Amino acid sequence: MRGFWFMVEAALGGIILMAVVGFLVSSSFSAEEDDLTVQGYRLLHGLNRQGLLKSHAMTDNFTAINDLIVYTAASHAVQVCSLEACAGDRPQASNVWVASYVVPGQDRFHPREVRLYLYR
Repeated sequence: MRGFWFMVEAALGGIILMAVVGFLVSSSFSAEEDDLTVQGYRLLHGLNRQGLLKSHAMTDNFTAINDLIVYTAASHAVQVCSLEACAGDRPQASNVWVASYVVPGQDRFHPREVRLYLYR
């Protein structure tokens, strides 16, 4: 009879352990989905993979990059920064997330940093 209770105790311990691990894993994934910085980086990375980001960044055309971004969960603004200055406006909001993506220069070392501001 004592062996039976040890088995029940082990089964309950396993169920509790699996529930805790499941809760921790699901909460870490949902926290990443709510992080607008990660989503902004994914948007910029997707534009770069499509070959749309570099050409506009090299000409400091922040309005074209802003028009390419389709994101309805928050408002957005774009800045394109060289080593000297930034083109574009920074939003004046209370909750702002910034995603940054560095695009290498063409022919010479003149990288551009594309900043995507997501704000509510």
